[in-house]
Amino acid sequence: MPETVSGQQRRVAVVGFGAVAVIAGLLWWQRSGDERPTRDGPTVVWDLHRRDVRLIDVASPAGAWEVAVDAGGAAQVRCGSAAGTGDAEAVNDLLDAIEEARRGEDVSGIDPDDAGLVGDVVVLEISTARGRVSVRVGGDAPVGARTYVQVDDRVVAVRGGLGASVRQPCTTLLADSPP
Repeated sequence: MPETVSGQQRRVAVVGFGAVAVIAGLLWWQRSGDERPTRDGPTVVWDLHRRDVRLIDVASPAGAWEVAVDAGGAAQVRCGSAAGTGDAEAVNDLLDAIEEARRGEDVSGIDPDDAGLVGDVVVLEISTARGRVSVRVGGDAPVGARTYVQVDDRVVAVRGGLGASVRQPCTTLLADSPP
């Protein structure tokens, strides 16, 4: 005569089977996760932080200027014949824009003329203790707050206010600039 299964034994069997199914599903998901395609992240434009920047040279159609930053963050600005102590807030805004532009979306397929990278462009040279980065700053991208930049042969749309920061009159970086 067959034995009958009690309700408690049935619950234990169902819970046990459920636990085995969950563990098997997790193991399958983890293994298949290694095979899933990954989404590419933003392109690294340069690997530097604001604390690394020691000299910023800007050559633009409006003229050339430079900002020398010491290890403590104080800056000296040379703007044509004008030179002096950098306005802390304005220099910090420039350094923030440089740091924010560290990453962007690679758009190397874009026509350089459409990106504003042909003709009179702003050329930004950033010097650190580790070396120098040369960046051609183009026009503003039509989507989002982005600016086209060219580093070596790559064109990247970077976030932030880099374009506006390097196109501003350099006298705005001086501590004693007129309002």
